[in-house]
Amino acid sequence: MAVEMLERADEGQLVPDPSRWAVEVRGLRKRFVTRQGLPVGWGFGNAHWIISSLLKYRQKREWKQAVDGVDLKVERGEVFGLLGPNGAGKTTLLKCLATLLSVDEGEAYVNGYSVRTQPDEVRLSMNLVGSGHWAAFDWGMTVVQNLHFFGALYGLSRSERSERIEHTLERLGLTARAKDTPMTLSAGERQRMLLAKGFMIRTPVFFLDEPTVGLDPDGAREVHEFITRELIGGSGTSGILTTHRMDEAEALCSRIAIMNRGRVVACGTPLELKRLVGERSVLEVRAVSVPREVVGEVRALPGVRAAALAPVGDESLEESLRVHCEDVEAIGRRVVGMLERAGAEVRSLESQDPTLEDAFIALTDRRLA
Repeated sequence: MAVEMLERADEGQLVPDPSRWAVEVRGLRKRFVTRQGLPVGWGFGNAHWIISSLLKYRQKREWKQAVDGVDLKVERGEVFGLLGPNGAGKTTLLKCLATLLSVDEGEAYVNGYSVRTQPDEVRLSMNLVGSGHWAAFDWGMTVVQNLHFFGALYGLSRSERSERIEHTLERLGLTARAKDTPMTLSAGERQRMLLAKGFMIRTPVFFLDEPTVGLDPDGAREVHEFITRELIGGSGTSGILTTHRMDEAEALCSRIAIMNRGRVVACGTPLELKRLVGERSVLEVRAVSVPREVVGEVRALPGVRAAALAPVGDESLEESLRVHCEDVEAIGRRVVGMLERAGAEVRSLESQDPTLEDAFIALTDRRLA
């Protein structure tokens, strides 16, 4: 077994062993201050906050714990997934690891370097690919010109840049748009351009913050293949991936941490997380016009462990109510009766095996949209 920690002789401290761990997080905390100002309607636009600041009217400082004592270890060559609803702290954690945000408490190491005391070494060791960061591109230059510019900043020679740009654009389906400006691209094409920039720069560690957001299924599949075959499989690069898509996490990640309200509530392989549901059955009820208050009533039924509601698809009026229970037949009859009395139209009723999403529901009592 590899040694996880090494002792620093001159200080007597334990430091991470970079030969095994690409990323190690210990008790990391990050909080933000929020203020309560004037009631809505006092002033227009920025005037609301200017008046509130000058008068100090009802200003109350409150601390929001965005990341609350997170411990994680990512092995070399591993894609580690972070699942969680909006506001769970996933992006804030990545920004702390990328040294874009300072750490309030705890410590984190990227490629063996401390984010607190060695930020320059951390930045040279990692690459952050986010969603919507294409706004940082020069919109007056073409896609190729933008990529050449960023490649030059990272010290790549012109021949290296040309070779990598051609390869990544081809793999991401952007070759035909190489000489177009970002302004003429669709949102999905801009996201591909951002991915091309990130994948062109090869570093030991990658942070991928919802990399396939805005992409169609074919585009998302191409990105998945690029990550598994070349980014990770070909070079042994390590990565942390945040996503809202269960299928993406299960396909790309060897281990997954589920975050909720700034904390890691579970961590393991997809199979291990599914087993957290235990021997419970999962009842899926598809219906139309489901009142939200009915979901709370279903959760209160005896024998129900968790229940969550989400749309079936963007173009469908149906919603899926997944109920974790011990007796599917008995609970199913009661749930259907409750929905029909509330005016919902029940379309189907089915018992299913637990999925990764069911593990998420069991731990957070919520669903990922």
